[in-house]
Amino acid sequence: MNILIGVISPAAAWVLPRHFVDRLRRDFPHHTFLDAWDRDALRRLLPDADVAFTPFIDRGVFAAATRLRWVQSPAVGVGSLMFPELRASAVLITSARGIRARSIAEHVIGVTIALARRLPVAVRAQIAHRWAQDELAGPASGVRALDGLRMGIVGLGSIGLEIVKLAAPFGIRVSAIRRRAQTSPPAGVKEAGY
Repeated sequence: MNILIGVISPAAAWVLPRHFVDRLRRDFPHHTFLDAWDRDALRRLLPDADVAFTPFIDRGVFAAATRLRWVQSPAVGVGSLMFPELRASAVLITSARGIRARSIAEHVIGVTIALARRLPVAVRAQIAHRWAQDELAGPASGVRALDGLRMGIVGLGSIGLEIVKLAAPFGIRVSAIRRRAQTSPPAGVKEAGY
């Protein structure tokens, strides 16, 4: 089986290290691993691939990819793969849904805390060597406790569900909107469908 590894991203942290591809070759010698480190190589190698690990499939090259049976995107979103020819084909498309749910949820809670506690004001005052106690204390300050705050979440996918889990211990009341009811919402979540 020919497996095309084409993790191409402007973010260096999202690019699969070359040594990992070499390890795959060692660990699975009965498969052939083709590695593409730019879009031109990806276009050139795709027609020889049975499986592709990539967030990109060039629509113009897809017709020549007659061996292709599966595309695993390292990204969560697969919108770039949803062109009509690929959707109408028998090629299986899978994504990395949920892989970054916890880190994104932690970021959301972190920003929520920063905004509720007005941390940007505190940081600007600190940089200016200015005491900001009057801006950050008392009822007129706008600083809020998290307990009792209401948070709205649109979508209860892997990220939304993780945010719900992290918000609950802070006493944040969550209202969520889901497109379709697949399972019951988590305990304590007020829900509206759309």
